[in-house]
Parts: sequence; C-alpha cells; structure tokens
Amino acid sequence: MKLHAVVVALVCVAGIFLILACSGTEKEVMHSYPSLPASLDQYYPPQSPEPVWFLAMLGMAQPFSASVADAVETDFENSLKDFEAFKQAYLDNSKKVPEWTERFPTEPIDRFGEAISSKDISRIMAEADSVGMVCHDCHVQNMVLAQQKYRWPNFDEIGLTDPITEQDVTWTNLMRMMESSYTAIGIDLTQGQSDQARNQFQAFNARFNAVSVACMTCHETGRYYFVSNDITDMINQIGTELDRPTIDVEKVNGLLQNVGMESCIKCHMVHVPSAYGKQLLSSHRTEKFQ
Repeated sequence: MKLHAVVVALVCVAGIFLILACSGTEKEVMHSYPSLPASLDQYYPPQSPEPVWFLAMLGMAQPFSASVADAVETDFENSLKDFEAFKQAYLDNSKKVPEWTERFPTEPIDRFGEAISSKDISRIMAEADSVGMVCHDCHVQNMVLAQQKYRWPNFDEIGLTDPITEQDVTWTNLMRMMESSYTAIGIDLTQGQSDQARNQFQAFNARFNAVSVACMTCHETGRYYFVSNDITDMINQIGTELDRPTIDVEKVNGLLQNVGMESCIKCHMVHVPSAYGKQLLSSHRTEKFQ
C-alpha cells in the first residue's frame, strides 16, 4: 500500500513537471540554461526548408570516416583525397555560425593531413582521435540542445479532443485530467466509493487511449512501450477488477502501481527533459516561460 502511494506521488510529480514544461503559464526560471547561437536558426525549419546544419555535419563526417577507413586499408592516395574533401567541408562549415568559429581549430586538421601523408598508421589514428575530440567536445555541449530545439515538437501544438467532454484541449490539459483520474481511482477505493472509482477509471482509460493515438502525431511507427499492449492489458485488468462484486483493493492498487511505473514514469523520463528543453530554448523566450 505504501509503495503504491509512493508510485502515485511520483506519477503526480512527473505529470506536474510535464504540465509545467508544456504550459503557457509564466514561471520564473530560477537557474540559467545553456543557449544556442541565434544564427543557427537560419539553418533549420522554419527559416530553412531543410535542416541545413545537420546535413552539413553529415556531409563533413562522411569523408572524415572515409579517410580513416582508406588509411587502415593502406590506400593512402584515396585517404588523402578523402581528407581534402573533409578539410574543405570543415572550413566551409566553420564560417556558417560566427559564434562557433573558435570551435573549428585548424591545427588538428593540418596535423591529420600530415599524418596521412606520412603513411604512419599509428600517427594517423592518433591525429584522427584528436580531430574526433574537436567534434565530440562541441557535440557534448550543443547536440542535445539542438535536438531539443529543432527536432522535438511543441507538445501544446498537438491537436487533441478530450473523449469525455468532447472539447478541443491542449496536451497539457489532457495530461492533467488523465493524471487526476488515475490518482482518483485509488483514492476513491480507499474511501469506499466504488462507483466513483469505476467512473474515474472510465475517464482515465478513455484519455489514455486518446494520448496513445496522439503519439502517432510525432511517431511514425507503432509504439512498443509506454502505450503498448502489455500496458493496455494491465489497464483492462483494472477495469475487470473494478467490475467485480467485491473489489480486491490491494490488487487494483498493485495494477495501478505497475501502470504508473511502466508507462507514466518511464514515458515522462523520456519526454519531460525534451519538453523542458524545448520550452527553455524557445526562440520567443527571454527570462520566463511563455
């Protein structure tokens, strides 16, 4: 029973975090958050029809990897050609984002080219590692931020209809109402209000199904976790237990706990950080959530 209460509390807290991350309510940001250069916006939608910067990174990575692969094969002639293509892409990219010019030092690149010319495999690999660390250091600081800002959608731009009220609602509000019904099932049972618990289950189940469908707004393939058959089977079992003449409260609480642990909390662990990041990196945000 105590464990169930803890799980419900964790689900509530995680839900509140997601609600705040998506919410239109202004909240003071009490800590600093890393930012991306404003000039990077021009290389991603909506300012650009394609993710130009992302494609430029891929275009630079390919000849770099090819130069190493050819060197390992002792094909130093093609390795050097690959290197020249990589170097040109590297220099071109270094000029695209003025705020990041210092992130494109030329010394490691020149040493890598010299190493290929030497045909010394151990030297080539050592200098390739040095070049790789230049990329890695920038990625550690900026890649996740870029994915949050340019790849993840805004949850509250997802159109939803509440299956209970049949009104158009935001993702924030639907999650809030679903979480409330989830919590109320166990609370009503402990208060001896079985009919209310059944009503809350019906509301929770309907809203959970609505959220499951909404997943496909972003995801292009079927979901095998969070809203998958094993989760819906547990939810259906809750309904079965609530329909019994004598309800096994402990069993229902155990099922609620499993749904909370395997669906709600795990889903929030994946999506809440990006929802927060999206909000904090929003182009119209200054010092507050908007």
